[in-house]
Amino acid sequence: QELFPETFDFSGPPPIIKQLSDLTNLIDYVRNTIVNLVVERGYGLSEIAIIYISKDIPAYFGST
Repeated sequence: QELFPETFDFSGPPPIIKQLSDLTNLIDYVRNTIVNLVVERGYGLSEIAIIYISKDIPAYFGST
């Protein structure tokens, strides 16, 4: 028996893991995905999370 079963309860689609080749593609993908979720599918902005790999994303892709 789980101690706190409601703690791990969630609804909605599973997370999307995406790897892109450069910062421009990353920004475009995130923007388009958020617009689609909010405008076309009715999600609230508070229901969207973005988990990123680095606080210094431009350094990860090289200077832009």
